[in-house]
Amino acid sequence: MFYGRRSSADHLLHNGFVPAGENPFDSYKLKISLGRSDKNFKEKQKLFSEMGFSESSNVYLYDIAVGPSPLHPSMEQFARIYVSDMPAIAISDPATLRRAVEFLKNRFAILEGSYGVVKEGKTINEKNIALLKKAEIAILKNARIYCERWEKRLGGAEDKVPS
Repeated sequence: MFYGRRSSADHLLHNGFVPAGENPFDSYKLKISLGRSDKNFKEKQKLFSEMGFSESSNVYLYDIAVGPSPLHPSMEQFARIYVSDMPAIAISDPATLRRAVEFLKNRFAILEGSYGVVKEGKTINEKNIALLKKAEIAILKNARIYCERWEKRLGGAEDKVPS
C-alpha cells in the first residue's frame, strides 16, 4: 500500500508507524543554528535571507535526502557562508569550499554518532522508533560518506556540489 511521498518521520507522525524496508522519499531534517555571538552574524543572516531563509530566525533547516545526491545544491553556498570569516566573498573564495565540506562532514558524523546503539524495541511504538532511528542514521551516514568523497575530490581542484 502506498501512503504518499513521506519521510519515515512523517509516516510515524501521521500514520502511526514507520514502513518496513527502504523509503525512497525518506529525508532527515538538518537544523543548523547561527550563533548570535558570531562576529559576522548580521551579514551572514542577511545573505541567508537572500537565499530564501527567514530573516527573523537564526535556525536554518535543510532536508537531507536518501540516494546518491543527498544535499540540496544551495547547501554548498549556505555552508560556505556559514564557515567564512568574510561572508561577502565566501562564494568566490576557494578555501571556503574545503572548510564548508569539512563542516558538513563533521556535522553529519557528530549527528550519526549521537544515536549510539539503537536497541530493538519490544512494543510496537518502540519498534517504530527504532526503525525511524535506523533510517535517520542511514541518511546521516550516506551524507557523511558523500562529503568524504567530495573532500577527496577537492584534493586537487575546487568543485561544486557533486552530482
